[in-house]
Amino acid sequence: MKRRNWMIGSLALATTLSLGGIGLAQACGGPGMMGGHHRDGGMRFVMYKLDLNDDQEQAIKQLFEEQKDRAQAKRDEMRDIRQALRKQIQSTSYDPNQVRQLAEQQAAIKTELTVQRADTMHKVREQLSAEQIARLDEMIDRRMERMKSRGHF
Repeated sequence: MKRRNWMIGSLALATTLSLGGIGLAQACGGPGMMGGHHRDGGMRFVMYKLDLNDDQEQAIKQLFEEQKDRAQAKRDEMRDIRQALRKQIQSTSYDPNQVRQLAEQQAAIKTELTVQRADTMHKVREQLSAEQIARLDEMIDRRMERMKSRGHF
């Protein structure tokens, strides 16, 4: 049970911190937030504080598994684009039009990933009671204030 809570919590916090709202999505979309540095630490605590019942845990776990599966292919595409960009930078036959095309592909994938995360977070919030949503929003607000005070955005 604790391990399952930890897994669900880790995924939920990562998504929650990046997509609690439009401004929050923009603020948390930078390096470090979704890069794995902040995924594990606070999620267990957040899920514990939300006091999910078994049905909520199962539903949220399912949502995050679906999100993970959909996003993995996009992340693989992003990796391939980064490699192609690196090759262009290192190439003796640099093509700025090719770089622009790769950058546009990268932007489209980032947009799709953001929409997917927002959709998942919306569905997660639908699983929560009004009290749980209020607690979640309060935790997000406190986290954002701490990040602001540390100069993260």
